[in-house]
Amino acid sequence: MHIYQKVLATIVAVSMMLCLLPVTALAAEEEKLTLEELRGKYGAVTVEAYNIGQGFLVEPSLYVKDGRSAGEITVDFLTSKHISYQGSTSYFGGFAFDDKIPAEYPDYLTPYLGELEAVGDGDGYLAEFDYSYYAGWVFTINDWWSSLGADTAYPGKEIKDYNTGEMVMLGDVIRWHYTVYGYGADCGFPGNVMAEYMGGNLFTQEDKTDLLFLLAAINDYYGNLSTDDVYEQALAVAADPLASAEDISAQEEALTSYIAETFFADAPESIEIYHTLNLASDISINYVVAATDLDEFDSFYLSCKVPTYEGNTLGAYTDVEIQPQLRGSYYYFTLNGITAVQINDIIEASLIMEKNGRIYTSDTDEYSVAAYAYAQLSKSNSTEALKTLCAELLRYGAKTQLYKGYRTEALADADMTPQQLALLTELDTITFGNNNQDKNDLPTAPITWEGKSLDLNSKVTLKYIFSTSHYTGSVADLSLRVSSVNIEGDMVSNTVTSAKVYNASKNWYVFDLDTLLDAELRTVVSAAVYHGDTQVSSTLVYSADTYGNNKSGSLLTLCKALFSYSDSAKAFFG
Repeated sequence: MHIYQKVLATIVAVSMMLCLLPVTALAAEEEKLTLEELRGKYGAVTVEAYNIGQGFLVEPSLYVKDGRSAGEITVDFLTSKHISYQGSTSYFGGFAFDDKIPAEYPDYLTPYLGELEAVGDGDGYLAEFDYSYYAGWVFTINDWWSSLGADTAYPGKEIKDYNTGEMVMLGDVIRWHYTVYGYGADCGFPGNVMAEYMGGNLFTQEDKTDLLFLLAAINDYYGNLSTDDVYEQALAVAADPLASAEDISAQEEALTSYIAETFFADAPESIEIYHTLNLASDISINYVVAATDLDEFDSFYLSCKVPTYEGNTLGAYTDVEIQPQLRGSYYYFTLNGITAVQINDIIEASLIMEKNGRIYTSDTDEYSVAAYAYAQLSKSNSTEALKTLCAELLRYGAKTQLYKGYRTEALADADMTPQQLALLTELDTITFGNNNQDKNDLPTAPITWEGKSLDLNSKVTLKYIFSTSHYTGSVADLSLRVSSVNIEGDMVSNTVTSAKVYNASKNWYVFDLDTLLDAELRTVVSAAVYHGDTQVSSTLVYSADTYGNNKSGSLLTLCKALFSYSDSAKAFFG
């Protein structure tokens, strides 16, 4: 009798380490397995002490089906988790547990309370002979009562039943039960010959195999939402040895529905992505999605892959993650900073949406600035001003490509029709301003001007070059104050902080002014450097179109295309 109890105690201690399989060991897969797929790879294991009122010592957990015996699985897991135990790989007397906790015996043990102790022996292990002379550990596999050691029980394999001599196919849900009376008579499973010597089972425990696997699947793989108590409700039923078949079935249905709805709900129908273009300042694409299409998700963003080319050869993609902005009943995802050479580049965009831990990805949207421009040119209801703006934009992009040697085999204006080309202003008629004056209104200024330039990348940027040879302060204390007349005819002022200053040489620094709209590139700008509120440079008067004077060749052509585009933007937005 005592030998039998020692074997059972050994097996139970082994099972505990299985029950503690960490979530991270199972959640590394990118795509969630279905319940059927999960059960093909994993089994479940529990450690239960309901006969002393403790329910689950370790909640239902998953283990990997890899051909090991229940004992081997348990030993490996105990070792990996540093769980202390009594015994060895062939025999376990118990495992760590506060056995001084007073037992709360269920009603079916009431007639036998005189044979049961209130607490264990206090050695810190729940093991044989704690709480009663009959106490020890027993295990079942899919409710098959085992009279053998765990080292001879292989989940998924056939085994000869020790009591009946029949071959039994072992299941995948291993349950360890702490018994305190009748050598397992207080566990309620048929096939327990030892219980027959004590007058038979005290009750019949209903089959919880599927319920326990579902709990383990949520606990270790799918995850339990803190706002949803479906797991806790099912766990309480599973921990009740007297739970009815109806209650167990109801919880199985609830968990199955929870998993299906949370992780395997039908993917959303194709989401419509609309496009608009922002041409007021830099060139930007607005990806627009109806809020009703996205509000069901917990979070979402737009993932864009922006290509770059080396000459005519596709190079790397730049991944850009864009967060939404709610405007009325639509979400806007704005891709900023598209350069003129990229007007004809196809940008791949996908919505990445998360709901209840599951990730959804929309169909890939392929779009370009040129696609927008051609679409507007083809619409019968587009205004003449908009069509002209789009035509000028395409030509500006193409001339930039030629100037920089970027995708010259796929120019942005290559598909323009004769009617669309007729919208363009003849480049020979484009002239430039002559606004370049140093007012010398501060003759002893410590900051002196060294030049101006224009950057024609993502945004047309005025570059103010200055010297600090006679300045003894910190460049970090400098700012550039500018004033100009905006597109609406109002005088506006702006300050460029030192955050936009960079060192061009030993004593030469550059302020970048990138706040002018595309429609304002011919506006005259007055600029002066300040230290705090004190002006430390003379006032410089300049306009971006002045840059085009004295240029030649492809750069001159590019400048004319740029300012022809700027003129059309002013006509459209002004």
